[in-house]
Amino acid sequence: MSPTVAGIDYHIFGLTFGKNADIPVPGLSVDIPEVGNAGVQAAVQLDGSVDAFEVKLGLDACIEAGDRDGKVCGSSLTSRLPLWVIRGNYTFGHLCRAAQSLPVVEPVALRPALRGA
Repeated sequence: MSPTVAGIDYHIFGLTFGKNADIPVPGLSVDIPEVGNAGVQAAVQLDGSVDAFEVKLGLDACIEAGDRDGKVCGSSLTSRLPLWVIRGNYTFGHLCRAAQSLPVVEPVALRPALRGA
């Protein structure tokens, strides 16, 4: 589910609600004996809406498995990955409602400073 308000999709740091993202962690890898080095990736899941959403942030490891197979990640081999580090539900609708009830302050024209006073 992608949160929309007036037909506009919201993205947070290049992430989209309802779509999982795997973001490589530069310079971080895990040595797997007799297989090679697996690059560590941050696994990110955002679900819900701008008003209330669920966040999952975890770690996975992926390795290039050759030209025919492409990239293989640990999450496709075991249910123990990704290793979820952060998991939570957050609501921000009350902040939006509170902001809507604030009075609107009109800007005040600035007067030029008095010189030679």
